[in-house]
Formats: sequence, structure tokens, C-alpha cells
Amino acid sequence: MEFKFLIYKPSWFIYILAIMKNKFLILILVLWSASPAWANDNIFDTYFGQDGQVIKSIVDAQEDRGEVAAIDSKGRFYVAGVAGIPDNIDFFVARYLPDGKPDLSFGKEGIVIHDLGGEDHVHGLAVSPKGIVYVAGYVKKDKRADFAVLSLNSDGSLNESFGRHGVSLTKLDGWAEAHFAAVLADGALLAAGFVEKNGDSDLALVKYLPDGNTDASFAKDGVMILDWTRKDRLYGLTLTSKLRSQKILVTGSAMNAGSGEDCLVAEYNLDGTRNKDFGFGGFSLVSFGVYQDVCSSVDVTKNGQIIVAGYRNNKEGTNADFAVARLKSNGVIDTSFGRDGYKMLDFDGGIDVAHALTELPNGDLLVIGESEVSSSTGKQVHFSGYRLNSQGLPVLNWGTNGKMMTTFAQGFPEVGLGLVMDKKGNVLVVGQAQDNMALLKVLTVEDKKKKTH
Repeated sequence: MEFKFLIYKPSWFIYILAIMKNKFLILILVLWSASPAWANDNIFDTYFGQDGQVIKSIVDAQEDRGEVAAIDSKGRFYVAGVAGIPDNIDFFVARYLPDGKPDLSFGKEGIVIHDLGGEDHVHGLAVSPKGIVYVAGYVKKDKRADFAVLSLNSDGSLNESFGRHGVSLTKLDGWAEAHFAAVLADGALLAAGFVEKNGDSDLALVKYLPDGNTDASFAKDGVMILDWTRKDRLYGLTLTSKLRSQKILVTGSAMNAGSGEDCLVAEYNLDGTRNKDFGFGGFSLVSFGVYQDVCSSVDVTKNGQIIVAGYRNNKEGTNADFAVARLKSNGVIDTSFGRDGYKMLDFDGGIDVAHALTELPNGDLLVIGESEVSSSTGKQVHFSGYRLNSQGLPVLNWGTNGKMMTTFAQGFPEVGLGLVMDKKGNVLVVGQAQDNMALLKVLTVEDKKKKTH
């Protein structure tokens, strides 16, 4: 006598063959996977959205992507990104309640879409203590790109007191991209990125007053151009306090002597001058030992240490891994972390790129990004994450031995691009699932009231 059962779950199949022979029941279990199996069930906030996920098409039949997230004093999440198709991409900002439902009091059904008149790209988002929203990026038009900042009131309407109808565009000498935004203690806005011309690129910081004009007291007419090597790019920024004064800490990449790239970490004073006591005259270069080493996110721990995340890649661009490093507050690499101050993280032997990181309340680190994995249907790109302890070792009782990888029903690619931590210490990850904006709420602290089905 023979019985056969087929059990299906989204990422795996189980086939059970039960055979009755000589009065004994023999069970044969075969498991095969359409994509790698990851034990994620215990790390998603099932009270958020649908089982921890929110998938949203901002503009029907278009390519929508969440780039960056922020949170306000009421615990509401802001997500900024782009919606549209190449050559016709617009800024969008969405606001969500703590449970993942859209905040209908913001914009139109919780979303604001704004066209700056070209191909618009978003990378930075900040919310002031007064609830004013700032979105930073760049607008591409007529074969050039300019810094762009959009400002909204707390209800999603344009902040007419900022720039021209809520928008401030800043032309720099070359192709200019803003990749970060931060509200300073004096209420001014700092947008940071890089400017490129004739194959050379430099870091660029622009300080805006609350009315959208550049602050003439900052550097030269509100603009600071910083040249470290022949090719410098800024992708991440955070603010830190030292000796009762605020500092600007940035990360990105810089060309090294071998024409490759090293991870760049630099620190500046609020007036735009470099902090010469940091690293080597204001900056540090971190090499992960491969041709291309790029950092895209920076944070400061509660102990004052500096953590950066990005990726390392070979010259052919075929074998990237997550890269995380820790520096002391003076910019010197902290060799007590990982191996010689840094940690490489590989998921499945494919291309892994970290886009954001944060320190959790207990001192662990959460790093998120995208990973390419092989499956029976070919290579796929997934949301991915790694949780490390303060020594740089995986937290084995979280996810799958410290790893997280997700599969959304919408399809691939799935890319985690930004994150923000809520008051409890749990993390909202934003990105893209196929052509949709994707949000994922990740539990990093124990939830004793976890929802069951």
C-alpha cells in the first residue's frame, strides 16, 4: 500500500512517499528548493502590513523604488524614492502609520508625487523636529545633473517658504548628485553628495537655510567642494557630537594608488572645514583587500565608534561581498572588530552589496542590502541582511545563523536600499520588489506578543 503527499510553501516543496511493507510504515521525505530556504519566520513583524511586508505600486505599470526612510516623533514612517520610467522619473514621498497602513492625512492617500522637470532621483530624506520634510537627490536634464531638494509640510503640501514653491535647485560645476540629507541643530539643512567633471569627482556639501537659499556663511556661498584623491564620491553621512560640538561624518569611496577604490571616511566641522584631528588630516581610507572597496552607509555607536558598510568587489565586478568596518572616534581602524577591523560577509557566492547599516539598542549591528543567489530557475536578487555582534561575529540565533533573505511574491529583483529604526529598536527596510516599492519590518528585539495565524 502506498500514499503520496505533496506539500507546497512559497520557497520549497516537500514530497512524502509512505509505503506500507511487511507491516512497517516507511516514510521517505524529499525536500527540494525553488530558491534557497531561509528561516525568517521569527524575525518579521507580523503586526506590520501583511506578515511584515508592504508592497505598493506608486504609479501603475511603472518602476517604483523606495530609496530611503525616516521616522518622526509620532512613530510614523516616511519613505522617499522614485516612480516612473527612465527619462520620466519623479520624486515620491509616502507616510505610513506604525502598523504599516498608509497615513491618509498625508498628501493623496498617503503619497506625494512631485515632478522637478526632468529625470528625478532621490537618495536623501530628513524630517525636522517641527515636522518639515526634506527630500534630497538630483534632477537630470539637458545632459547635466543638479542638486535638488524638495520640502513638504507635515500634511504633504509643498512648503512654499522653501526655495521656489518648495524646491531648491543648486548648480555645481559639473554633474552633481546629492545622496544624503540631514537637519542640523540650527535648523538648517545639509545635502551631501559629489560633483563630477572631466573624469574627476569630488565630495560636495551644500548647506541650505530654512528658506531654501544656500547659507553664505558656510564655506563658499554655502557650498563646500572637498578633493581628497582624483575620484572621490560620497554616499553616506551622519552627524555626531564631539566636545559639545556637532561634526559631519561622511563615507563613500576614493581612488587609491592602484587605480582601484578604497572606502573613504572623513569628518568635517559645521563650517565645512575638515577636522584635522581625524584620521590623516581629516580622512581615513579603509582597504578591504580587493580592487573595488566602496562604503555607502555610516553610523556612530553609543560608545563613539564609527561603523561603515558597503561592499568589496574584484576588478571584473563578479564577486562582491558585504563589507563592514569599525573605526575609533579618531578615524583609526579598530582592529578589535572582525579581522583587522573589518568583516566580509558572503551569502551564496554571488554578488552581495550592502546599502545601509545601523547599531541596535543592544550594541549589535544590522546590515541590509541585496544578494544574488542561484536557484533551479537561475540567478535571483533578494533583499538580504546580516546581524553581527559588537565583535563582528554573526548572531547565530537570529534568522539563519545571523543571515536574513526574503522572497516577495511580486518577483525579482528584490533590493533593500535604506532603513530606519523605530523607538523599540525594530527596523523598517525599504527598497524594491520587481517594479514596486517594498517595505519590510524586521524584528531585532524579542516580541512577546507576536501575532499568530
